[in-house]
Amino acid sequence: MVQSGEQQVLAKYPLAIVSKLLDAFGKDLGGGYDIGCRFKTTLSCSVLGHHAHELNHTSLHLCQLNHLATYVNSLGLEDSEGCERTFSKSNALASSVQYASIFHRRQAIANYFQHNNDYEIYTNLSTFLYNNYKQVLRIIADGQESLPRLMRELGIEDESVFDTWLAEERAYLTLLSQEPTNKTLQMEYWQKLVNLSGSKQDLDAAMAAWTVATPSTVQFGARDVALTNKIETARRHAIENYKKDLKVVQELEMKLSALQVRSAAIRTALDKYNTAARALSPPRPALSWEEVIKYAFLADFNFLRDVWQDISQRPWSTPTGRLTMDTHFKMCHAREEIQCLNIEIRQLATYLHDESRYLIECEMQLQTLHPGLAHQVALHRKIWSIIPGESIEQGPGASASSPTVCIPPQLASDGLHLDQGGKDDDTLEDLEEEENAEADGEEHARILEGIVQVTFNV
Repeated sequence: MVQSGEQQVLAKYPLAIVSKLLDAFGKDLGGGYDIGCRFKTTLSCSVLGHHAHELNHTSLHLCQLNHLATYVNSLGLEDSEGCERTFSKSNALASSVQYASIFHRRQAIANYFQHNNDYEIYTNLSTFLYNNYKQVLRIIADGQESLPRLMRELGIEDESVFDTWLAEERAYLTLLSQEPTNKTLQMEYWQKLVNLSGSKQDLDAAMAAWTVATPSTVQFGARDVALTNKIETARRHAIENYKKDLKVVQELEMKLSALQVRSAAIRTALDKYNTAARALSPPRPALSWEEVIKYAFLADFNFLRDVWQDISQRPWSTPTGRLTMDTHFKMCHAREEIQCLNIEIRQLATYLHDESRYLIECEMQLQTLHPGLAHQVALHRKIWSIIPGESIEQGPGASASSPTVCIPPQLASDGLHLDQGGKDDDTLEDLEEEENAEADGEEHARILEGIVQVTFNV
């Protein structure tokens, strides 16, 4: 287990995962990470940075703050929560392995994930693809009904305008990622004025401190000398703090007035801009002096676009516009998901068909060489077999030949050695008894699993 907060230590785990994924899948890799905005920088600065850029890893939008999953191309309907659900489900295992040895802890974790993969993930894979396909068709059907109506309400004729809206919103938010310098200077100026006022009060109090002495009370002892030194030290510190705060305030006043000092040059540039804006077709809106003086630096002054304008009336900022744009991109992702599902469903059906034929052929060839092993192959085949039949169509690319089974020579010689040694193979009755015993064991295991599950729920 890793303690949270170990930022430098925790970075090695996602880096190792990304390294493995890059080597296994290569280009066009997508993923989600809850701290992706920081991890993206960590990955670029690590030894994997060069490899990631070679494999076009810059298209891996990890940061959901800047790249929402709804607007990432080629992501489909993936929510990037697979690991979250897997480890959330495996949390129930923690209580049983908390006090186990290292070996038994790893053994329990490995057995859990093996059982989860065989009896839950693999067996429910076809159901998952089926439900996902129904979800995609529902999104497309709802979108085809609602999107044209929303576009008519907004007066939109072409769906390409949504990409333009998204680009405008991203550009606007990028320019607003930092507060204007003049606003931060004003806040800092106010804080320094508060500090200056406090320093002035401390200085006035230090300057007003007096020690009254009469001829009868005058004593030149060590205590009086220490008290005098303490008062003088406090007075000097108060004077130093006041001068320091006063200097900071004066510097901020100079910064705040720097733009107004160059007013003549700015007014000349403003007049030229307004003249050019009126000459354009269509004319661009003119700028007033009050709008210009809000800018802290001329480098931030965009003559073609005022980033601090009111965006409440922009189409992409209205509720109807957001709903329309989200509906459009959801339909785009649904179409991408259908393309992936059409491939994945064929792959799954082909794998199930070929694996069943392969295991049947193995079982038939092992009947004479090693009946016990043939029985185990039959049990393994029944776990993942399609019962009672197949509901898939044979089409282009389907395998029409019989699978080629190669039994290792060592295994064949072991089977012959058993026959020559005079040891009787398991009879049919023994195999049936063994199968019944295994069925009873599986039934008891399911009952025990139900009891454990009820215990966890309580």
